[in-house]
Amino acid sequence: MEPAEPLPIFERRLWKPDDADPCFLSGMKHLLDAKPFEVMWKKFMIDQELYDQVNL
Repeated sequence: MEPAEPLPIFERRLWKPDDADPCFLSGMKHLLDAKPFEVMWKKFMIDQELYDQVNL
């Protein structure tokens, strides 16, 4: 068994909805929005208030 060849660092990888872990998507959406910090923080805190953390 041979190791895989390294991929170029400039290669762009896109997440497909079926490949992405859904628990990360809601948090990443706010990071990808190009809006002021205060607006992003407000949206993030609304999500935190609406949803409860589940520890398994």
